[in-house]
Amino acid sequence: MQWISGKNRQRIFLLALSWGILLSIGMAVIKDWEGFLLFPWQLRWANLGAVIITHFLSLSTLFLGWYQIMRRLVRSEDWRRDFQIYSFSALARRIPTPIWYIGGRLYLYKECQVPTTIVLSATGLETVLITISGFVCYLLFLPLYRYTYTHRWIWWIGSASLAIWTAVLLLRPNFLVDLSNRILRLLGRPQIAVSITRSDLLTWGTIYLSTWLIDGFSLYLMVAALVPEIPPIPDILGVSTISALIAIATLALPAGLWLKELTMSALLSTWVPISAGVTISICYRLVHTFVEVLWAFLGYWVGRVPCNGQRK
Repeated sequence: MQWISGKNRQRIFLLALSWGILLSIGMAVIKDWEGFLLFPWQLRWANLGAVIITHFLSLSTLFLGWYQIMRRLVRSEDWRRDFQIYSFSALARRIPTPIWYIGGRLYLYKECQVPTTIVLSATGLETVLITISGFVCYLLFLPLYRYTYTHRWIWWIGSASLAIWTAVLLLRPNFLVDLSNRILRLLGRPQIAVSITRSDLLTWGTIYLSTWLIDGFSLYLMVAALVPEIPPIPDILGVSTISALIAIATLALPAGLWLKELTMSALLSTWVPISAGVTISICYRLVHTFVEVLWAFLGYWVGRVPCNGQRK
């Protein structure tokens, strides 16, 4: 194996891991094929349409958060430009590896004379804010999850964690920037040169928290569109949050290695057969991808104007 370079070994490993996960998903469906055939499937078109609408709203909140961050960093009011670039990058996240997602942003903003360091800083800050708000969302609903009924110690640990995080962020709003810069230094990336106020933190946190709530409700609607007996909303919100956090953690891997779908399928197997969970998670991904394609077309239509540049 010495003749294979380190980069090629990494690619081979990731490719093998990706195929291994896909194979495990396929094997789970095959093993439970009888349960899949006997499962009382249904299709509620109204719920499916509501999934499309809720994901559209979710993308809207994500764009609003991005626009607010860019306004803070470059003092730009050109929302059409930001909307077009964000809509394209949202679709590019479906392409394996983040080079297309982040690289596309860098290229498009460079055409509008926005420095690369600003775009990288905004992307890093956005990722940290989304991740932290995801943990907050999960902790907020911790008392309502079914498994906390019999494991109350989990609720106490979650409540203490939420209280500590809230105190830290209120007392030191720049903690997220400091945390991001520490990670960026380890990765050898440009650091974020911005100071966050409590007002910024409250605004951005509220926007991204709403994204997690909408996404959780979107998954609930997806489940309700396909299965007759619907699990409680808080439990589905927990499934959505955990699987999305897994997707963020594996953002640097090819297509997230399908770990989000695998996690979602495993968690949904508490209520439905594993094969049904796999079907739901794959349908959920397909519907979201369809919405993101429409979102990209909308971004192209909205952004058909020259870049206005930066307004100081």
